[in-house]
Amino acid sequence: MDDGLIQKILVNSLGDRFSRFATADPPDSIGPLEAFESILYSLDKRDLIRILEVIQLFSTILSPRLALHTLVKKITEILQVSHCSMILLDREQETGTVAISHEDPDFDGVSIALGDYPEILRSLQTGNITVVENPAKDPLMHSLKKDQMSRIKDVSIMVLPWLFQGQVFGVLLVRKQMSEEGFTIREVRICQLMVRMVLGALRRMYCAGLPDLPAGSEPYEVAAPSEQGSRRTADLHAAFFLAGPVGVLLLDKDDRIQEANPRAVELLGIGREKLLSLHFRDIVPDEWIEQIRRMRKAAPPGEKGLSRYRFPHQTPAGHKRSLSVERHALPGEGEYSLVFFRDATKEKQMQENLKHQAEELQTINLSLRDARADLLNRNEELLATNERLDQTNKTKTHFLAVATHEIRTPLSIIMGYNRFLFQEKPGELNSEQKRILDESVQSCERLLNIVNEMLDFSRIESGNLKLQNQQSDVLGLLRRVYRQMKLISDREQIDLALNLPEAPVLLIHDPDRIEQVLVNLISNAIKFTPAGGVITLSARERAQNGSGFFEVSISDTGVGLSGSMKDKIFKEYQPFLSKEPGPSHQKGVGLGLAISKKIVEAHGGRIWAEGETGQGATFRFTLPFPLREHARGERNLSA
Repeated sequence: MDDGLIQKILVNSLGDRFSRFATADPPDSIGPLEAFESILYSLDKRDLIRILEVIQLFSTILSPRLALHTLVKKITEILQVSHCSMILLDREQETGTVAISHEDPDFDGVSIALGDYPEILRSLQTGNITVVENPAKDPLMHSLKKDQMSRIKDVSIMVLPWLFQGQVFGVLLVRKQMSEEGFTIREVRICQLMVRMVLGALRRMYCAGLPDLPAGSEPYEVAAPSEQGSRRTADLHAAFFLAGPVGVLLLDKDDRIQEANPRAVELLGIGREKLLSLHFRDIVPDEWIEQIRRMRKAAPPGEKGLSRYRFPHQTPAGHKRSLSVERHALPGEGEYSLVFFRDATKEKQMQENLKHQAEELQTINLSLRDARADLLNRNEELLATNERLDQTNKTKTHFLAVATHEIRTPLSIIMGYNRFLFQEKPGELNSEQKRILDESVQSCERLLNIVNEMLDFSRIESGNLKLQNQQSDVLGLLRRVYRQMKLISDREQIDLALNLPEAPVLLIHDPDRIEQVLVNLISNAIKFTPAGGVITLSARERAQNGSGFFEVSISDTGVGLSGSMKDKIFKEYQPFLSKEPGPSHQKGVGLGLAISKKIVEAHGGRIWAEGETGQGATFRFTLPFPLREHARGERNLSA
C-alpha cells in the first residue's frame, strides 16, 4: 500500500473533519496531553530510551508508510507481542481497512467487516481501550463463529482507539500469546504513547502533499517537502510534542540551551527567548554540576548516560520548587542531549512526610518493643504466680481432704457416745441433762454434715469423686427421699407435698449423688421456711429445642431470694442465714449448693434458682432425657 492510498483511507475515515485534523492548532485538539506525564515517568529507563529511539527513527524515514510500519514493528519488539496493526474505520459502511501491519512493510490494505471484530466495535462505540484476556470466555466474543474463534483462541487482544474531537476514526490492534497476567500496565502505557505518536505522525505527513479533498471539506495549506536538516528539526519537535506535559530542554555539546518547550518555560519561570540565551549551568546550581557529572559517569553501560536527579529551584518571581531532572543523550546525535524536567515539589514533601512518619513509627516501635518486653516479664511473673497458687490450691485441697477425714472419725465416736447417754443406758438422766445431750447430738450432726460436705468438695476439686451411673426409675428415688424428709418437715411443722407423674421414668444416673442433691435442696427449704409453710417436691418431663429432659423442682413459701443472692448461691463458701435466730442462725459453710451444681452438671444437666424476697424460692435441676447410652459407667465430677 503506497502513501497516497493511506491518505485517501484517512480522508474517508475522518470525512468532513479531515481538514480540521490536518490543521488542528494547538495539537492538544487531538487529545489531552496531561495524562502522559505520569506515563512517561512510570516507565522503566530502558523503555524510555527505546521510545526516544523510535522518535529518532520516526522522522528520518521519508515515506510516512515506512514510518508507520517502523512504529508498529517497534511495538512488537518492545512488548514482545505476536501482532500489531493499524486499522482505519468507516462508520457508515461498518468496515475497516488494515492500513499497516508489522509483518510486511509493503502490506496491501485489507478491508474487514467490523461485525467480525466485536473488540473493535466496542472501542468504536465507547471510545475506550478494550482488552480481551481470554476470547473463549469473554461474553463480548460469543457472537463469533467457530472458525472465527479459532484464529484468536490462544491470544489476548487489546484495542486502543484513535480519537479526534471525541470520535473514533481508527484503532491500534495488538495481540499477544495468552498468559495468566494478560496485558500488563506497562504494555498498556507504552501502547498509549505509541498511539499518541501515530496521531502526530498522521498530521505531519500531509506536509508531503495530499490528494483531493472530499466534497464539503475545508481547504488547507500544504507545506513544501522537508530537507534532511528540517527532518532533524521535525524529529526534535516530535520529541517535544510527545513530552509536552514534561519540561524539555535541548542542549548542544557545550550544554548551551538550543530549544525549550512550553512546560520547561513554565517550570523554570524563565521566558523562552531568555532560556535560549542561557547555559545549562545557569539553570542548575553550581554545587550540583559535579554531582551530575559523577552520576552520568556512574550510569550503567546499557543506559547510555541516562541519569535522574533532583535539585531545588527558585524562579525569578520567587516561587520555590523541587525539580526532578533526567538527562539523556540523543541516539545517533552525539552533539545533542535532552533534559526532562518534572515538578517533584509535592513528591519531595511527601517523601519528607514519610521520612518523618518513619521516624515516628521507629520511635513507637521501640516503645512497643520495650512494652512487649515488659509484658513478657510480667507474663513470666504471672505464670510463676499461677504455678505457686496452683500448688497452694492443691496443698489446701489435700489438707482439707485429710483434715475432714481425720475429724470425721472422732466426731462419729463423740456423737455415738452422746446418743448412748441420751438413751439412758448407763443410767437415768434428769431433764436438764437430756436437754444438754440433745443439743450436743444436734450440733454433732450439723458438724458431721459440714465435714462430709467439705470432704465431698475436696474430692470433687481433686477429681477423686466419680459418678456410679446406672439405669433405674428416678421416681422411686424421689418418693424415697420424700418419705425421709417428711419426718423432718413434720417436726418443723412444715407441710412437705409431693407431685410426681404416674408412669415410671428411666434415666441413667447415680442414685446416691442425685439423692444427695435432693436432700440438700429440701433441707435448705426447711431451713428457710417458717412453721406453717409449704414445700412442694415435683417433677415432669419437658422438651426444648428438639431435646428432651427430666426436670425436678423444690418450691417453698419461705423468705425467698434477693437478686444478689441468685447470682452467687451456687458458688462455694457462700453460707446464708436460716429462719432461726441465735447461734444456729447461720448453718453450714456454703458448700452444699456448689456440690449440688457440680453433681447435676456431671450428669449433663443444669441447676438454677427462682424467686423474690419474701415470696418464697424454687430450685430446679434437669437430667438428660431420653436415655444416652454413652453416659453409662463412671464419670468424673471435676470434668
